[in-house]
This record gives sequence, structure tokens and C-alpha cells, in this order.
Amino acid sequence: MVFKVASRSFVALMGLVAQALATDDSTYKISEADIQSTELSAHVVYGGGCRVHRFSLGVTGDFSEGNQIQLPVEILHENNNDACERAISTLLHFNITPMIESYKTLYQREHGEFQMMLRGFGQLNVNF
Repeated sequence: MVFKVASRSFVALMGLVAQALATDDSTYKISEADIQSTELSAHVVYGGGCRVHRFSLGVTGDFSEGNQIQLPVEILHENNNDACERAISTLLHFNITPMIESYKTLYQREHGEFQMMLRGFGQLNVNF
């Protein structure tokens, strides 16, 4: 059984709107991902090379409780209509402090852990 406990304002705080997912037609592959302290690092490969690409981290749902608390997230990719096909490899870094602070507020705990469910990669442990 899954219980949603986070508010939609948290999703807005992370800068994600439903339309962003619906209109994101660019592709990328996450080859590695890791969390250290308050930072998510992800190595991504994507096609392009002619225009600037932008990446952001979005929360795609609420904290859910089951065997472990989980939070679904996704790396959003804006390709600026780049038609080039060169394989670009880059290491991205995202601050996950707002997610941790939301957890602390929701569960009234200073320390804890949850599973970040990164779309296209899998589960990452967040401990604080």
C-alpha cells in the first residue's frame, strides 16, 4: 500500500510542472548516478552538439511510504531543438537539499533516509 504524504507545493518548489514532462521529447541515457551528502551526480549521454542543452531535476510525485519511504524524481532535458546527433557525455550535479528539508518537515525528523527513485536509472539511497 502506498500513502502520499507530501504536498503539491513541494513539487512546485522543485520547479516541476506537469506540462514539462508532457512536452519533453528529448532523450538521454543515465550511465551512472550517485548521491554524496546533499548532491546528486549523474553521468548522462545525449545526442546533440549544435545547441546548448539544459538539464534540471524534477520531482514527479510525492513521498510514499511502504517498506521504505520513496520519492520519484526525473532529470528533465531541454534540447533546444538540437538536430545534431553527436554523442555528448557530461556529468551533472543537482542540489537535493530542498528534498531533504521537505522530508524533515513532513516527518519531523532531523536525520533519516529515503529512496530516491530516479527515472531511467533506479533507486538511490539518501541518508542525512
